[in-house]
Amino acid sequence: MLVSQEKLERIHPGVDCQAHMIPCLDIGGDFYDIISLDTDHIAVVVGDVSGKGITAAMMMATCITLLRAYTESFRSASRIMRKVNPRLIDGNEDDCMFTTLFLGIMNCHRNTFTYCNAGHNPAFIQRVNGSIEELGDVHGPAVGVFEQVPYEETRVQFNSGDRLLLYTDGVTEALGANGERFDEQRLMETLQSVSGSGATAQGILDRVFERLDRFIGPGRQLEDDASIVVLKVRDEVVLPP
Repeated sequence: MLVSQEKLERIHPGVDCQAHMIPCLDIGGDFYDIISLDTDHIAVVVGDVSGKGITAAMMMATCITLLRAYTESFRSASRIMRKVNPRLIDGNEDDCMFTTLFLGIMNCHRNTFTYCNAGHNPAFIQRVNGSIEELGDVHGPAVGVFEQVPYEETRVQFNSGDRLLLYTDGVTEALGANGERFDEQRLMETLQSVSGSGATAQGILDRVFERLDRFIGPGRQLEDDASIVVLKVRDEVVLPP
C-alpha cells in the first residue's frame, strides 16, 4: 500500500476509489497503488510479491518505485510492464523472487481502461445493471523472472456507474473452518449482493471484507495477505471546489 485513504477520495473527480490491505504478517508482500497521472488519466496497480517478510517488502518497494517512475513517461500499460520487468530481474538472480502484477490505465475522459496482467488474478467489472464480467486476459508471466517478455494489453469500455474490482489471491484462497477456499465464485456473489447505482466503492469494499471475515470464522486469521481495490466510474462528475 502506498496511497493514503485521504488521497484516494480525491484521486480524480470522475472516479470513486477505495482500497484496503490486510497483511497476514507485520510486513506483507501485497501492494496497491493508484496514481494520478494528469487531468485525464490515472494508473491502478495491484501486486503480490512471492514470499513474506523483509525481502518481499524490499521487492515491493522497488516495484512501486519503478511503476511510479515509468507511469510519469508512458500511458501504455504494456509498455510500462515491459520496462519494469527487466529492472526487477537485475539483482534478483539469487533470491529468485517474482511479482504478479496487474496494471491498468484509466482514461477518465473517455472512460476506457487499458490493462496488462502479468500472472495476476483476473479483475472483475460490475456493470451498473449488476452483471459481472471477468477480465480474464493474462498478458505474460509474473515480472522479475523472464527477460524480454512481450507483454501486451487489453482495452475495455466503462460506463457511468460501472465498478472495477482488483484483488490478490489472499482473498480468493482464504480458507474457511471447513477447509474450503473463499474462491472467485463467492467473490462474484458478494459483488452481486451490492448491485445498484447507489453502491459506493467503500460500500463494496466493506461488504467483501465483512463476508471474508465471516467465512474465515471467529478467532482465525488469514494465511496470506489480502488486498482489494475498488474503482467506480461516477454517475456525475463532481468538480473540486
